[in-house]
Amino acid sequence: MEKNGLSSLGIIFMQCSAAIRGWVKQSLNIDMRCIEELSSGAIYCQLLDMIYENVVPLKDVVFATNRITIFRKNFIVLQKCLEQLEIPIEVPIEDLVWCDFEANLAFAVEFFKIFRTLSSSCEKRMLTYKALTARNYQKFSMDPPTLVSRGTEIPNLEELEKNFTS
Repeated sequence: MEKNGLSSLGIIFMQCSAAIRGWVKQSLNIDMRCIEELSSGAIYCQLLDMIYENVVPLKDVVFATNRITIFRKNFIVLQKCLEQLEIPIEVPIEDLVWCDFEANLAFAVEFFKIFRTLSSSCEKRMLTYKALTARNYQKFSMDPPTLVSRGTEIPNLEELEKNFTS
């Protein structure tokens, strides 16, 4: 059943997208507007750096780019660090770098689950982590092109949910 032009799966995608974006915004103090911004791999690298000091070579991560070749390099840095730490998560690089909403959302959810588990053992580092300083004051940016995400079309998800369930 559809209401407001959205299926229940579409609403779930949007709610999940909002939750992930909120977590990233709060963790890294950035303005993230859509899930596809995760396509660069840089955000994952910095999130992993929040947990493991001196494991992720943030100097090798490019934070402001819209080039798929750089996205791949960032994800290779991430993948090597995950392998070094023996963290069991598959990184579908080619699906992620093409800014696919579903692929990025699915990977973000998996990464979030692992992050929550791993970060519980290093709460002090998490509280004192200076995200901006760690990335040498670089901004996260994929401009241009401007991305329009299916996960950001409805500004008030609570209102959407009320309308959908009524």
